[in-house]
Amino acid sequence: MKYFTNYHKYLLYFIIKMSFFLIIGVKKGGTTFLHNQLRLFSAINLPFIKETHFLFPMVKKRKKKFQKNFKNLFNSLSNQTDKNFLIKFLSNKPNNIHNYFNLLSSEKEINGECDPELFLLNKNLIYEISKKNFKIVCLLRDPVQRFFSHVKMIIKDKNLDPNIYISKNFESLTHQVNHSLYSKHLSNWLNIIPNNQILFINSNDLRNYKKETCKKIIRFIIDDDNFPFQDSLFIKDEVNVGSEWKLDSKLNIKLQSFFTEDKKIYEETLKSS
Repeated sequence: MKYFTNYHKYLLYFIIKMSFFLIIGVKKGGTTFLHNQLRLFSAINLPFIKETHFLFPMVKKRKKKFQKNFKNLFNSLSNQTDKNFLIKFLSNKPNNIHNYFNLLSSEKEINGECDPELFLLNKNLIYEISKKNFKIVCLLRDPVQRFFSHVKMIIKDKNLDPNIYISKNFESLTHQVNHSLYSKHLSNWLNIIPNNQILFINSNDLRNYKKETCKKIIRFIIDDDNFPFQDSLFIKDEVNVGSEWKLDSKLNIKLQSFFTEDKKIYEETLKSS
């Protein structure tokens, strides 16, 4: 009984000692690059699965994808942390905040996930996250440019001009529009998460000053202003190749008008952070 008690005391201490973070977005803001970069730091535990969608109904689709090829995938994973994560992720436990917390927990002190869908969480779940003291990192990109980039990504295999595709009725592109509604979703986070627990990053800074911006994010996550870095661990700062598709000027005016409030909160948030 004494051993049992001491074990749980140790477990409690270990859980309290751990810290957690979430990269909540936005889509087409540089989250894939950031996920790949953070995975290179041994002090940080980030799932090999980017965007688990654990707190959303679409998690069922994600699980089916990994269950289908479980054996080959499991054998291909190079470390036990990733293998343990896969097993926990595919378990039949309810997809609530408590199990999400346990899913991200590992033998490392710093644990988190990168999933831009989290940007769309409702107030109740954001409140539950705030009680767990998650540190939040949010990459922000101009809502119009973000929307256009999102649409280009969706139709890239259809060989369609995104300007024509959007012009027909852009408001019908619910999912793509929704991720640029900063006045709605960003306000939910700002009204619940304390200022010292959330870091906003201009995606242009990540694009143009990758190493410096990543260092800022990592120091925030680890909560150590003096954390030492090995430059060899940073992904090479390659030149960004722009898309052949540019936003039509008339469509740009229309979108600027539609996202007026979202553009305002985007600029104000970055200015005050």
